Amino acid sequence: MIVVKIWGGLGNQMFQYAAAKALSVSNNVVLKLDTSHFENPPPGETTRSYRLHIFPNIREELATEQEIARLRPVFKTSVWNRLYKKINQQVYNFNKYYKTESGPASGPIQPADPSSAYLDGYWQSENYFVDHATVIRESFSLHQVSQNSSLQDLMARIHREQSVSVHIRRGDYVTSVATNAYHGVLGVDYYKNAIDGLQASVGHEPHFFIFSDDIDWCKNNLQITFPHTYVSTGEDFYDLYLMSICKHHIIANSSFSWWGAWLSASPDKQVIAPAKWFSKRDAGNIIPVSWTTK
Repeated sequence: MIVVKIWGGLGNQMFQYAAAKALSVSNNVVLKLDTSHFENPPPGETTRSYRLHIFPNIREELATEQEIARLRPVFKTSVWNRLYKKINQQVYNFNKYYKTESGPASGPIQPADPSSAYLDGYWQSENYFVDHATVIRESFSLHQVSQNSSLQDLMARIHREQSVSVHIRRGDYVTSVATNAYHGVLGVDYYKNAIDGLQASVGHEPHFFIFSDDIDWCKNNLQITFPHTYVSTGEDFYDLYLMSICKHHIIANSSFSWWGAWLSASPDKQVIAPAKWFSKRDAGNIIPVSWTTK
C-alpha cells in the first residue's frame, strides 16, 4: 500500500497524487490518501482544503489512522510531525517506509520498500510520473466542464483562436509574508517579455486569455497590445480546464498554471515559464526540458 500526504493548494495536491499514483501503478499496489494535514495546519500556513474531489476519475481511498501509523508515527502537533520528518531526512533510512524528497527529481520515486510506503513532499517534477503520463492525464480529466453551458462560447473561442493562456498568480504570494519570501511575485516585465516572445514565435496573431486571482490588478498593470480576453470564472477547476485547452501557455511560478500547461494536448504547444521559480533556491527539475524559460 502506498499512502501519500495531500496538502497545499490544488496544483500541489495534483503533484502529490501524480507521483504516488505512478508509484502505485508501477508496483501494482493500492494507493490511499492522507488528508489529515487539512485538519491541523501549522501556524502561518495559508488555509487550504482538499480539492482532488473535483476530478471524476480519481477514486478516493482515504488512509485510516492505523494504516498511516504503521508507516510513520503520527504526533498530535505539527511541530513534532515536522521534527520527525527532518530527523528522517537527515538520518537516511531511519524509517524505511517514510519517503521524503531528497533533491531534484531524476526519475520515479524509489522508496526502500516500493510496495509499502508513506510519501511526504511536494514532488514537483514530471520525472516522478512521466512514465505513466497517460494514466495521470486520465486521472486529471475534467471532461464534465466541457458540458457546462455557461462556458460554451468561451471554449469555442479558445479552440478557434491561436489561444495562449497567461496565468498571473497573486493572492497569498502578495498577502502572506512567508509565502512571498518563499516564492516571490513575478513582475510585469516577465509577462511583457513572454507575451512579445510568444507573439513572435507562433507564426500568426495569437489571442491571449488572461487567468488570475486578481483580474483588476491585471487590467490596471498589464499593457497588452494584442487581442486578449480576461477570464474570471470563479472556479479554480473551470480555469484549469480552460487553460488546458489553450494551444500555448505563459505560466506563473505556480503549480496551478504548471498543470494547465502540462495537461494541454496541443501537439505544437509552446510553454514559457519563469526561470526563477523560488526566491532563494534553484527550481530543480520543475520545468520540463521542452519548455522555455525567461
